Amino acid sequence: MPYLLFPVEEYKRRCDKARELMGKKDLKGLFITEGGNYTYFSGGTRDFSFSRPSAILLPRKGEPIAITQKTFSLKRKREIWFDDVRVYNTMLGLPPEIVIEAMKEVGMDEGRVGAELGYEAEIGHGLGWGGCLTEPPHITSYDRTVIRPGMVSTIEPGINTDYGCYSTEMNIVVTEDGCEILNEMDWELRIIPI
Repeated sequence: MPYLLFPVEEYKRRCDKARELMGKKDLKGLFITEGGNYTYFSGGTRDFSFSRPSAILLPRKGEPIAITQKTFSLKRKREIWFDDVRVYNTMLGLPPEIVIEAMKEVGMDEGRVGAELGYEAEIGHGLGWGGCLTEPPHITSYDRTVIRPGMVSTIEPGINTDYGCYSTEMNIVVTEDGCEILNEMDWELRIIPI
């Protein structure tokens, strides 16, 4: 029995409305990866992880498919209103072969598919607003905010491998002539024996 925020009928209504709009745009379906849209259409919370994303395929005809990383799979299966929840194990992101296979199954492998693009390229974000996990401005290709003195931000590059993921975070305040680093960091490379 799923733990739903709304009745199943509400989620079906949302999907039907999206399908109506897909028909007007001649889309075979939607490839949904953004957290808010993921929750809106499935009822599942999307854990914030660029290395282990969750996605939904919402075909114009047929049932939706959720794809999630093993770490989050039990929670997803309890929260999502539909039954088809597929699980992957890698820490290197959403495996294309799983997405392609699922797209073929629901007729989304040919024709036009709607998708959100850009969030996966984020390497930093604003600090101090407190309204969500990551705040604007986002240091990425889709955010056109002009960075000004007095703004506080974080720079957090990372790398993902089969063994896990590593990221570091440097908090900065923008000054008139550059930036000031707000947190002390240890830059020593540590090798952990396996």
